[in-house]
Amino acid sequence: WTPQLIAMAGGTHPLNPPKPDSTGAGNSFAVKSEQVTALDPDVVILCPCGLDIQATERETELLLQAPAGAWFPALRAVR
Repeated sequence: WTPQLIAMAGGTHPLNPPKPDSTGAGNSFAVKSEQVTALDPDVVILCPCGLDIQATERETELLLQAPAGAWFPALRAVR
């Protein structure tokens, strides 16, 4: 459902766009940090499905500390 929300906001999910028939996007999947850094995103949306708030906070902190992510404009802004 995240790709559809991004599309409704006028954007495009670069790794998992919604299907042309509007029935949803493909299944969620893991991506390598290099795939994300190559996109140089302005915005990063975290969707921690199945995690409680403590696990979400831990995972977010790991992401913010990742060397590859240090130069993401979106992560520097932390908005």
